[in-house]
Amino acid sequence: MTMRIALATCSELPALDDDDHGYVRALRDRGATVTLPCWDDAAADWDVDLVVIRSTWDYSQRKDAFVAWAERVDAGTTLLNPSSMVRWNTDKQRYLTDLSEQGIPTVPTAWLPLSSERVDVAALVARHGFQDVVIKPIVGAGSRDTIRVGAKDTATEAQFFVDQQLSTQALMVQPFLPGISEGEVSLIFLEGAQRLAFSHAVIKRPALGDFRSQPEFGSEVEGHSPTPTERDIAERALHLAGGRPLYARVDLVTGLDGQPTLIELELVEPCLYLGWSDDAAAAFADATLRRARKPR
Repeated sequence: MTMRIALATCSELPALDDDDHGYVRALRDRGATVTLPCWDDAAADWDVDLVVIRSTWDYSQRKDAFVAWAERVDAGTTLLNPSSMVRWNTDKQRYLTDLSEQGIPTVPTAWLPLSSERVDVAALVARHGFQDVVIKPIVGAGSRDTIRVGAKDTATEAQFFVDQQLSTQALMVQPFLPGISEGEVSLIFLEGAQRLAFSHAVIKRPALGDFRSQPEFGSEVEGHSPTPTERDIAERALHLAGGRPLYARVDLVTGLDGQPTLIELELVEPCLYLGWSDDAAAAFADATLRRARKPR
């Protein structure tokens, strides 16, 4: 029986991110019918065997609508990753707090809820013992609305940024981690024959003078062999996340204590760096089709 697979994307990337093209070819080579509907297209057809969330990278600007879409699709067919995971993982405060409380090393964070009231940023930074800081949205993607500010500028540059942003979106304030210059490690997991299993890893080194690890900002990406500690943190975080994800990405960076620290757990629409592993696209396609054949 031909499997019908819909890979959800967005109007900014209607043909998916380049990294997913090998995955699409592998699905079609295995006889699947693959469509690429935009998640917010009212005319999109979700009456398929399986919907996989891929390049829905604009969701952060409409999170509530995206979560509602995921719940609607999940009610009618199999959505991966599932809507319960989407709701949890699209809120950084919720999932990072949950993981931290369960013993996963995470970056110390001050949370600033959406508010029209002024927050004294310099006082907040001093209270938490931070020096240089990174400020970004609690619901965000791709370093959108993210800045790094030196300790001497928290009362000026950081204050101006927070004043501008906080009336429209909640923010998080974290200490800048100098270890980012060594690179951010991403461990990718794909469902195996029985359970989620480690597939491959990359390290993303920011461009000189930058702190953003995404390739679109000029970072250098190469394959990486994770250390036992990196594997342990990633696998414990995924165990605590629960559920049955089809894919996951765990991002780690060297923390202030010199040890690997979880900076992101990506369960919604991460780039999986399939091009950095010879067999990852094929393995991802096989995992997708196994899930498509399973009854709901």
